[in-house]
Amino acid sequence: MAVRKLLIITMFDHNNYGQKLQNYAVQELVRAEGLQPFTHVQTGRKRGGGIDWKLLAAYLAAPFGRGKGTRLMEKRKRRFREFVRENIAVAELSWEQLARSNGADYDVYLTGSDQVWNNFNGDRQVLQRNFLRFAPRQKRVCFAPSFGFEGDPQMFREDYVQGIEGFDMLSCRERAGCDIIRRLTGREAELLCDPSMMLPVERWDAFARVPGVALPKRYVVSFFLGAAPRGVPERIERYAGERGLRVVKLRHVDQPQYYDTTPDEFVYILRGAERVFTNSFHACVFSILYHRNLTVFRRGGGEAESNMFSRIETLLDTFGLEGCMDAERMDEPVDYSGVDAILARQREKGVSYLHAALERALAGQS
Repeated sequence: MAVRKLLIITMFDHNNYGQKLQNYAVQELVRAEGLQPFTHVQTGRKRGGGIDWKLLAAYLAAPFGRGKGTRLMEKRKRRFREFVRENIAVAELSWEQLARSNGADYDVYLTGSDQVWNNFNGDRQVLQRNFLRFAPRQKRVCFAPSFGFEGDPQMFREDYVQGIEGFDMLSCRERAGCDIIRRLTGREAELLCDPSMMLPVERWDAFARVPGVALPKRYVVSFFLGAAPRGVPERIERYAGERGLRVVKLRHVDQPQYYDTTPDEFVYILRGAERVFTNSFHACVFSILYHRNLTVFRRGGGEAESNMFSRIETLLDTFGLEGCMDAERMDEPVDYSGVDAILARQREKGVSYLHAALERALAGQS
């Protein structure tokens, strides 16, 4: 009998660690269920992987100017593309091809687990694609999707209602998302951990790759999406200096040698850190998986950035690690004594949900 094929609909560019790590995890979890997974990559003018505006602005203001910044961004995207070729099976399709297929080309369509239900750009076509509206209902699966906001949607509310109602089984990656689903539809959604936590640590050990640039013998990691809060970089430097540690800054113009770090190198670097300072969800995820000391900061940037913090709060609360959000406790080691038992239950819950959702989707076609 032919292997059943599944198409993953998720966010996709060549700049984001979390996107690639959750994408890889979903792919491998689906493969373990006996299906052949592919990830949709948009062809044409709307395809992801564009300019990293924050990096560009920083480099245009730097003494060495425009050329070096552009080269660094291009190198990062090139290395991410190489990572994708080696690790993720993709299906390049235009919007038109996807719509015309009417869901006939794959046995199952899965959306998740990134912020696929955020609708950052106010694009109704993208939102409907991420709700799998082009595919028959029985073929649709949502697997730990995220909204990335806390209140009800202000735009395309009816599309959200119809999109959520289009799934037989519902799940979400943060409590705020489960609350949105309940308010909009009256239905309950399964709260799941990020799929990257559903893969055993041993799988991530095999996945991790030594960076091409030498690492310090002992170091802490500083990884911030956007600017770090005022005064925090100085505190991190002081923390490291007092302990004889170096600071490895990921995706930061001060250390361009680490800017093109790939997702598998990212995991390796976090695994070896003595403490991780971050506002990144997936940096938190892998710090927890590897029992790293962790200090978490809120993002700046207004309400939208603040709302995204819900998934980090859910993550830390689930594992009893709320103290990691207290910057005044950065001198203290993180207590991971109860984490592995919680993680085992979360993994079982997530894998069981995926198995049941896929089984239901496939049974509906027989």
